[in-house]
Amino acid sequence: MSKWILSIPVKRAILYLLVIGLFPSFLVLFYFFSEKGAIQTLEKRIQALEEMAYLKQKRGELNKSIMVTYSGSDKFYIDKELESLQLLLPEIETLEKSVQTFTAIDNESLHERLSFLKNTNKIVFAESNVQNLGGFTETTESLVKPVELDMADLQTLLTRIEKGENFDETSKKPQLIITDFRMDRAPTLTGSEVFRINLKLLKREFQQ
Repeated sequence: MSKWILSIPVKRAILYLLVIGLFPSFLVLFYFFSEKGAIQTLEKRIQALEEMAYLKQKRGELNKSIMVTYSGSDKFYIDKELESLQLLLPEIETLEKSVQTFTAIDNESLHERLSFLKNTNKIVFAESNVQNLGGFTETTESLVKPVELDMADLQTLLTRIEKGENFDETSKKPQLIITDFRMDRAPTLTGSEVFRINLKLLKREFQQ
């Protein structure tokens, strides 16, 4: 063994000694960086848990606020506030004046349009998918058929859906969330800007 050691060139022997001497340092550095990576991973997990806990708390506070706001809502709010909305009143008034003139008495298209606006173009919702989720009930409310309206009607409808006409903390409006909304332009006889819409709502009624 001693002969083999003596046969090793001096430079190579010095190199071997340096490697052997530095090996513990390499182990220490490897252990240090491994531990550092583990600590960083642990810190990220702790941060993620803290964020989850914070978001859960905020969701809880928001849910509690929503429950307080919409508790005891009027079961007939949609009937009273949405389905009662009269649409395209300016066009109806214009057509009523037009059909009374001598030249329009026999104009069938005017009479058909006026009859459609007064008798058929009504907001009517149908209920489906009623679910009792413990503490509140969810119901899908879908328009039975598309309706035509102008921009003023649309703004009124959306206001009543989102926050009611005179919304406050004692409002009897249920929570209404638009889940589907489609709109395109509709042709008119008067040249006014009219839209045809179809929509679905998610209605949430919270127990008192």
